[in-house]
Amino acid sequence: MKSDIEYCGIKSVFTVYFQNQIVSTIDIDHGTSKTKYTIGRSPENDIVINSPIVSVKHAELEISDGFFVIRDLNSTNGIYVNGNKTNSAVLMNGDIIRIDNINNPNENGILIMYSLVENDCDEKWNEIDLNNLEEVAIGRKSDNDLVIFHSLVSKQHAKIKVYSNRVTIEDLNSTNGTYVNGNLLIKSQILKEFDNIIIGNTKIIYQDNKLIYNTLSKGLKLDAIHISKVISDSNGSGKKKILDDISISIKAGELVALIGGSGAGKSTFMDSLNGFRLPTEGSVFVNDDDFYRNYYSYKNIIGYVPQQDIVYDTLTVRDMLTYAARLRMPEDSTKSEIEERVNQVLTDVELDGREDVYIKQLSGGQKKRASIAVELLADPKLFFLDEPTSGLDPGMERNLMKLLRKLADTGKTIILITHATANLHLCDKAVILGYGGKLCYFGPPKGALEFFNVEEYADIYDLINKESKVWQERFRNSKYFMYYKPLVEKEIKRSKTKNREKVKRSSIKQFFILAQRYLKLTVLDKQRFAFIILQAPLIAFLLSMVADKDSFKYFESSQQIIFTLACSAVWIGVLNSIQEICKERPIYKRERAVNLKLIPYIFSKLTILGFICLVQAGLLVVVFSALINQPKIHLLATLNLEIFITVFITIFTSTTMGLCVSTLVSNTDRAMGLAPIILIPQLLFTGLVFQLKGFSDKIADLAISKWASRALAVSFDLNGRPLKSQVEYPKLPTPPRDLPSFYNHDINMLYQNWIVLGVIILICLILNLVLLERND
Repeated sequence: MKSDIEYCGIKSVFTVYFQNQIVSTIDIDHGTSKTKYTIGRSPENDIVINSPIVSVKHAELEISDGFFVIRDLNSTNGIYVNGNKTNSAVLMNGDIIRIDNINNPNENGILIMYSLVENDCDEKWNEIDLNNLEEVAIGRKSDNDLVIFHSLVSKQHAKIKVYSNRVTIEDLNSTNGTYVNGNLLIKSQILKEFDNIIIGNTKIIYQDNKLIYNTLSKGLKLDAIHISKVISDSNGSGKKKILDDISISIKAGELVALIGGSGAGKSTFMDSLNGFRLPTEGSVFVNDDDFYRNYYSYKNIIGYVPQQDIVYDTLTVRDMLTYAARLRMPEDSTKSEIEERVNQVLTDVELDGREDVYIKQLSGGQKKRASIAVELLADPKLFFLDEPTSGLDPGMERNLMKLLRKLADTGKTIILITHATANLHLCDKAVILGYGGKLCYFGPPKGALEFFNVEEYADIYDLINKESKVWQERFRNSKYFMYYKPLVEKEIKRSKTKNREKVKRSSIKQFFILAQRYLKLTVLDKQRFAFIILQAPLIAFLLSMVADKDSFKYFESSQQIIFTLACSAVWIGVLNSIQEICKERPIYKRERAVNLKLIPYIFSKLTILGFICLVQAGLLVVVFSALINQPKIHLLATLNLEIFITVFITIFTSTTMGLCVSTLVSNTDRAMGLAPIILIPQLLFTGLVFQLKGFSDKIADLAISKWASRALAVSFDLNGRPLKSQVEYPKLPTPPRDLPSFYNHDINMLYQNWIVLGVIILICLILNLVLLERND
């Protein structure tokens, strides 16, 4: 575990380039007693640069509060930090210092790359000189010029081409994209000085006809600066602040616990840190990059495990991870690479030996480990977990916290929300929030006991809930705030994210993966699958029990059977899908945040459900025709074919409508609660029980049962069925009958009803996509 405080574990690395060569690499340990270093041409300086454009004593570096500040010492040519001329600046990891003429570079110009790294870390900036090169291939495969071994990098990921007057970068249709200055690279782009390129876990800077790059072996550093969140009060009377000016700084590879009572804003603050919900004010920096502006550059190497598990109970651990790996890893990943990665994360979360067990058979702690394993597939460098120990017994909680400690020690930065304090000592830092999102403490856990003057962590809750404002002020005036606040306020105004980028995955490949997974999930849920398949023939059998075998002999009984068939088909379709999206919402939201496309997702559902609808329609028609005598009429090849098509389209249309409802609600209980409300209008607006006139007829146009009833009535020639009184009492005068033309036994009328049902399918499909996009 890292030390509670001090900067002695940190060193600064200054890599000096002169005349296109690395002339010096200076490592300065922050734990040394010396705090000032000079840069200049004279041998008396600490960093000597023998260039004619460097002054005798050009600049000064000073360690201030654990960070380096560079100051110009009235030099002739000045200093530039990240392209901006300045008299002084606080240096951040990856900053570029130049002594040169920016607009007209001098051949004697100086470039200094600044890196802030752990003492035991060998991360340094490396370079590729583009002079005398025609191109640089970048990717996972070993024959690339710049090889990046990361699970999110494609074999041939990107290519940099060198021309006589320009240098361009081109993405080679990689799965997870190439980002230039935070923007997804869509087409070939000319590189400019100081352009920042991110591929997987590697940062590349183009400068002076060189590629200067650094691959992250440790986690990401995170700085939150003046984070505030204001929302409308629930009673509409005004505004309410739920996060109150929070500033913290988290080092790479730290395990940080976020704790606080109800109403402290823990989830809101975490979502501000991970970019899911933007704050009203403030900024977040990841490795000194504006995170909100560069969200899509980093999102693939950020993991998030919500409070609900993001695994399917009916799959084995290995199957769950394999499907997730196929969705997240590059599309050119081989079967062996996927298996290797799955085996690695199984070992990382200590589930090896349990890989062939169904997830529903795992303990609560093991199930949470499986959720963590899903996120580890992408080798995230920054990891967020929302109450991972919730519902676990003390032993499981301790084991899970030890696992997170182990993962942090391998170099991942981990931030978790927890109410459990028994294992807080395993964390490097604790963020303690009081009511109203007030930061009451941030620092080492054992320091919290001293700060609040208590013996148990649980005693802190009462203090911060009663006097959160008082403790907020005390903390701001304490040594802990000075130690752990972000070093520099680069920017305190609200930063905006860019629009969602186009996911660069094959929709067809993603569709097949999702369809395979959904088919397996459907079949493995044996109880539900049997119910779905058997309900159709059961309904037909029950109908035969209450209906006369020769029901189509009369108009009235024909009307009753058509009504029952149409409404039953609607009911079967709704039950097929009304729980399908809401029951997997946590998994959907996480996969959507990474790379899931909407169209493959919806169509994978509809494809499998469509096959189920075919089976249901076939079974219903077979049993129905065997038990009820059919009229000897038909418009197509056979009457049963017509009925099968109508019943199938009706069930499928209702299935798409059920998916819409499932998208709208948050859980399966609410979905089933809405089922009767959906069915009742279908019963009322068939037009067979009640006569539809005026406005009610217009509303009925939206009822699937209306068009299904009409199609069945056309096939069964309802208008041609005699009244029962006509058959039983032929000598009595026949009463006048106002038979609507839409029940006529006419092939065009049948097609018309099928087309309307097809239009409803299209409307439901579009509505599904719109609702899912809105939820994003």
